[in-house]
Amino acid sequence: MADDDKLTQETKIDVADTNNQNESTYSFQLTDDLSRHPVNSLPPSCRRVKLYEISSSNDNWLDKGTGFCYFDGDLESKNPKLLINLEHYGTKTLVSTNIKENSDYSSQNDSIIIWQESGDLRLFRALSFQNVIGHNACWSYIRNFVDEANMQSSGSNVSVHSSDATANSLYRILPVPTASSLQKLESSLETYLCQTNLSEGIYMDLLEKKWLKELFGFMYKCIINEDLNTMSAISSILLKFVLNWCGSLELMHIFVSDDVFFDLLKSFEYDVDLISQNIRMEHVKFFKKYVRHHEVIPINNATFYQLIHANYRINYLKDVILPRHLDEFSIQRINSTVYANMTEIMNIILTEDNNFFDLLKSKLSSNYMAALFLRELLLTTRSSNLVSQTDRNSLILMVRNYQLLNELNGYFDESCEACKMYKETLLPLNKQSEEYYKNVKSVLSSLKGRSELNKLNHTTEEGQEGTSAPREGSGSDSAFEEKAELINREEYRPNLLCTSRHRLIEPLSLVVEIFHTCQDIFPAIVRSAVFIDAEIHGSPRLLLGLCDVLLNVSNEGLQSQTREIISRLLDPKNMDLPEKDEICNIFYDKGVLDYLMNYLNNSTTQKPSTEGERTPRLASEGDTQKNRSSDVSSKNRTDVCTASEEDTNSSEIMDLDVKNDTTVDKIEMNINAKLNIMEILSLCAREHKHRFKLRVQSQKIPLKVIKSSMSPYDKFLVVGSIKFIKICIQMKVSHRFKHRDKLVNKHIIRYNILRYILWILMYKVDAYSSNGSILESACLSLLAAIEATGTDSLIVYLFEDPFCQNITTKLKKYNACYNMLFNNLQRIYHSINNKSSFDENKWFEEDEDEEEEDLLAEKRKMDQDAMLEDNLISVYTATGANLLYEDSPSDKWVINKKIKITPSINNNLMEGGINKKITVKLKNKDDRSIADEFLLDAQDVDTIN
Repeated sequence: MADDDKLTQETKIDVADTNNQNESTYSFQLTDDLSRHPVNSLPPSCRRVKLYEISSSNDNWLDKGTGFCYFDGDLESKNPKLLINLEHYGTKTLVSTNIKENSDYSSQNDSIIIWQESGDLRLFRALSFQNVIGHNACWSYIRNFVDEANMQSSGSNVSVHSSDATANSLYRILPVPTASSLQKLESSLETYLCQTNLSEGIYMDLLEKKWLKELFGFMYKCIINEDLNTMSAISSILLKFVLNWCGSLELMHIFVSDDVFFDLLKSFEYDVDLISQNIRMEHVKFFKKYVRHHEVIPINNATFYQLIHANYRINYLKDVILPRHLDEFSIQRINSTVYANMTEIMNIILTEDNNFFDLLKSKLSSNYMAALFLRELLLTTRSSNLVSQTDRNSLILMVRNYQLLNELNGYFDESCEACKMYKETLLPLNKQSEEYYKNVKSVLSSLKGRSELNKLNHTTEEGQEGTSAPREGSGSDSAFEEKAELINREEYRPNLLCTSRHRLIEPLSLVVEIFHTCQDIFPAIVRSAVFIDAEIHGSPRLLLGLCDVLLNVSNEGLQSQTREIISRLLDPKNMDLPEKDEICNIFYDKGVLDYLMNYLNNSTTQKPSTEGERTPRLASEGDTQKNRSSDVSSKNRTDVCTASEEDTNSSEIMDLDVKNDTTVDKIEMNINAKLNIMEILSLCAREHKHRFKLRVQSQKIPLKVIKSSMSPYDKFLVVGSIKFIKICIQMKVSHRFKHRDKLVNKHIIRYNILRYILWILMYKVDAYSSNGSILESACLSLLAAIEATGTDSLIVYLFEDPFCQNITTKLKKYNACYNMLFNNLQRIYHSINNKSSFDENKWFEEDEDEEEEDLLAEKRKMDQDAMLEDNLISVYTATGANLLYEDSPSDKWVINKKIKITPSINNNLMEGGINKKITVKLKNKDDRSIADEFLLDAQDVDTIN
């Protein structure tokens, strides 16, 4: 004992460093050699022991501490040693003993190894293992060096190596694959997996692959012999293995390795649940015939390709084979495995030495698969369960710095080589898969039709013959036989893997999805791409390409995605001031808004007419039919609207509800495009108030929007246009520019926008319905907005315009809601009248010099043409002529009564008669304004002196 204590003191070292070095030395990798040390390669939990000693001086075993054991030397060593790192009451020691020199080895209860020390014959030592795997491995290793003479012949030794252990000496826990052993293993496997010691032993057997290879060899013999019972047992055993260790990246890499994965898939084809339903899942055929690896970016790294294959195969197991067996906890564990695998892939991709993104950028415009690969990369960054935040940020910066999105510009007009590649090689495959789907659908439809016909005939026969039995070979029996015969045909068997309808995404859909994904992850990437594109080409080709998809693609989902991209580009939230200015300059000044408005104009479907704008109008009783056709926005508030004239107004608006001879798809595409444009315009009205107010005046945006929804009439378009007009009414700017708030109201009054709203509320809404409607809600919401914002001019217009006044009077009688709303508006109107009387010419003759100075500071002086305009209008006011507005392609005011211009007026008109017409053009105010034209009708003019 004294000698041993002396040895212990001499070998006292810092065991923590030794143990850490040992763990790093024997860490497990996929490429490790199977012939490693049988004990030292075990996990620390298997090698954890407690050392006991007993000598002749005492009769009790003494606890010397707890630690880890390992061996110095391999099977060919001449002097192998057993080393034990111990810690006892804070004292760390390293105990070393020569295996060959010791004697009286014995093993007890699969947990204790006892021997007599050679240095002191009175000293016995014992190792107590916490894990049976570690005990069996150490005992098997020691037996290689110890003669039978040094083994105790006690019964305990025999108990360690029973007949079962001898038969299974090749593996730790798993039996040699035979029909009987596999059936027994299947029934008891769940019990083994619940015990930590046995589970770790199975883990080590699987990790070495030797048992798996022997199992697959036996499996193919069973397939040849058509032993389905054994095959089902093998499938069940492997399925339990995968489910139990789906969270272990090491073992999952073993399962999806090239020499194991396809045999594993073959075993899953004999799943007992599928066989009982007569369903075949040909996983091996699917991988070998349909799955192809495309080397888009060549990388000189074999590990990278192994990880890529492992990622696809693990996801295939998760999505195809395991869904029926995964619970919530198992899904989390397999997702963690995918996460760990993707982390290793991203580490390789983001390494700058391989020039990955340089190669990807060069191939995006020429290789369709490169765009697919970019999409998959971006989809991984969108999910926090696949990559870390650091890798996500690094990938986003790479996409932005290498300007990858700008390389996709050719996908919008299909001018790049990648689109040609798709059309030549991949589009035929898509057409073939679609043809297959149509054939199966037509066959099933015909089968359903026959079944219904046979059922009808059978019912008819029963009605005619009473309780008589149906004829042989008719009725439901024949339908069942036809169905069975059809299902048994090979080409119409259930194809759960969809191998005959594998369809690749179209290039345009692919590029829109890439932009949409980038917009979700980091919107600044798309904005940066748009800015760079506009700077390089001088025009926003990229943004116009997105608008072209929005307007001309008959795919509602694609249109919605594109509208979200454009809306988020224009949304100034989370933008710096320079970015706000730049995106506004591109959208407003470089033709993007003009392109959208041009679509609204050109897509409007109307009857050919020379009568001008089809607006709800009001004419006096003395007007002729011709004058009523021209009187589209009369401001004469003294006229009275008769019932017949109101019907005429209604019929004129109904004329807008005209359908083209276009197809249904084109009409739906047109409607969806208009709705998306209205959404974008609504965003601009909310977020770009100063910019948008000028466009309201110069481009007549509210008028064009409401007219586009009325020709042809569409309920959803009308709702969208009403919401847009409501936002325009609610537009406010700072108090410094408070006078600009009147611009939108003037436009609404000048072009009678509210007439459309009231006409819709009158003739397109069922006011007597108790359920209400979206259209009614939109109209009432707009009128409530007028009340809430306190826009005096609009309220006055509602009650002084005869058309609106007549409709409001009728609507108040329908229900209490209408009555309350219009009464509130009428009270505001009366309060306005009590303050001051309303001047009808106020909105058209209000101090033009001041308005010019406020809107455009550099235009302060009016020329003679503008003065002539004021003189003509004053003449009209003095003579009481009826001034009518006609919104034709050239906007014109028309004087329809005979007038006489006195000589005192300072004008440059030559004396004499006017043969046909005289047109006086106003001076152009600026680039945003439209020159008004004043027209005198020669037939209604007597003389001009």
